[in-house]
Amino acid sequence: MFLRILMKKLKDFITTHPWFVGTFLMLTAIRVWYVLLPTTPWWDTSVYIGIGKYIFTGGHVGLWEPFRPLLWPIIQGGVWKIGINPLVFGMIFVFLASVGALLLTYLLGNKMKEKSGVISMVLLGLTPVFFSFTNVQITDISSMALCLIAILFFSRASYFYAGLFAGIAFAFRFPAGLVILPLGLSILILAFEERVNLAYLKKVCIGVLRLSLGFLCIILPYLVFNYVAFHDIVLPFKLATQILGGSGSMYDLGPLFYIKNIFAQNLFSVFAIVGVVMVLLTFKTSRKNSTVVPVVLSLIFFFVYFTWQPHKELRYSIAFLPYLFLMAGYALTVISNRLPKQFSAAVPVVCTVIIFSFVYTSRSQVYNLIPSTESKAYDTYFIDKGYQRIIATSPMQVASADIKIDELFDTWKNAEDALVRRSGSIDYVSIDTSLISCDVAVESCDIEKEAFLKKLGEMGTEEYTATLSNNRELYIYHLQK
Repeated sequence: MFLRILMKKLKDFITTHPWFVGTFLMLTAIRVWYVLLPTTPWWDTSVYIGIGKYIFTGGHVGLWEPFRPLLWPIIQGGVWKIGINPLVFGMIFVFLASVGALLLTYLLGNKMKEKSGVISMVLLGLTPVFFSFTNVQITDISSMALCLIAILFFSRASYFYAGLFAGIAFAFRFPAGLVILPLGLSILILAFEERVNLAYLKKVCIGVLRLSLGFLCIILPYLVFNYVAFHDIVLPFKLATQILGGSGSMYDLGPLFYIKNIFAQNLFSVFAIVGVVMVLLTFKTSRKNSTVVPVVLSLIFFFVYFTWQPHKELRYSIAFLPYLFLMAGYALTVISNRLPKQFSAAVPVVCTVIIFSFVYTSRSQVYNLIPSTESKAYDTYFIDKGYQRIIATSPMQVASADIKIDELFDTWKNAEDALVRRSGSIDYVSIDTSLISCDVAVESCDIEKEAFLKKLGEMGTEEYTATLSNNRELYIYHLQK
């Protein structure tokens, strides 16, 4: 009986929401195909797994980086502790977060403007940078989905849970916690009627208090941990700020970096500007929409923050892509509603065809890093070696093997210093030359390299070596104690 009722409700839902069901299943299916492709684990993926192992073994296994948020490493370490492969779990988790973000975009879009949810969902789902990171086990998509949950609760006036999920998003990725600011400002805007009076102030205070309490449920324990562990409640934020303020190819890319690259990713992103203008022109009515206000403010806050940061990567735009395409979907729906009926009905079809055509021509932007045989052998070298302590150029090997990475190095000088510091306590030195930077002339760098490899040869034996494309060399040396 229950199954029959459930099937009838499902059938009714499919009949009344055919566009949503069709597009959602399509977007989910292509993600299933994509995440099943073999890929190389990312640097950050390996770091999170390493920190998780470090936490659950008291520092015996894994590695430690104090500037990382701890919730994702704790989850990854927990699943590893009970015998589940954290790489596989991470893949499933991020896939579900990606699909969940699409569903949340649909729900929020429809709350902003009826029928705009499907358009917003398709725009987001087929944007290459969002699609490509569906199979990368890091926190960009997960934290973004948690922010969308916070906004969904906020739109239903559940301020405590909005703050709680904003706090959880922060615990996944520090910048995601910024969502608490547009939510707090939205309370001020939504509560305002005609003048500031006692009733308005009471309403604002209660709303902000509930929002803050939810947020502090997550933040306060983390700050207490920082004080106990580091004697400094903001040390991780200081370290993260120092790293983001560094130098290199990802810095000083200009204030138009995200505008140019997101437009290149999806031409329809330009309609987000149209959507924001429409909201501003109809502010008296649109400000009463409990979804429109936080979405617009979140777009502004996140876009300004990441544009202001000197360190720029296209993947950082994932944090504000949903709000961008929610506004674009809003604008396209308003425009569609003003067209003659025969044209209006064709808008979703035309948009979908154009997007698919654009995605096909942009398919080279989708990351599918299939590892070479040599690279895979290098990354998984320590699986059958038992417990080992190493210094290395990257954290990749800790993702697959239960080893301890005592130190990471990125120059030959740092490698020499690490070897001296760790002398007698480490078993292996693992080197990927593509991750070694040189502040000196190429000739001098080659001399430093040869000198260090010669020293390793004198201290132990070379157990693995391979030369890949672009003169990338891989070495693993076993040291004699």
